[in-house]
Amino acid sequence: MTGDARCVHCRKRPVDPVWRPFCSERCRLFDLQNWLDGRYRVPGESPTDAESMEDGGGGWETDGGGGRN
Repeated sequence: MTGDARCVHCRKRPVDPVWRPFCSERCRLFDLQNWLDGRYRVPGESPTDAESMEDGGGGWETDGGGGRN
């Protein structure tokens, strides 16, 4: 890997150590807004709704390790 890492948002300018892994505050804020708007998503199962949790059809499963049940 070379020392000329590019901004993870704009991919045009080199990374600034102050804003790493971005080149500026502007790119950092654009990236944050993308997360807040739901444009970025982490893959995984969809969360269940509260109604199915009340019926015992979903929610967190415990292993009996001393937590609340």
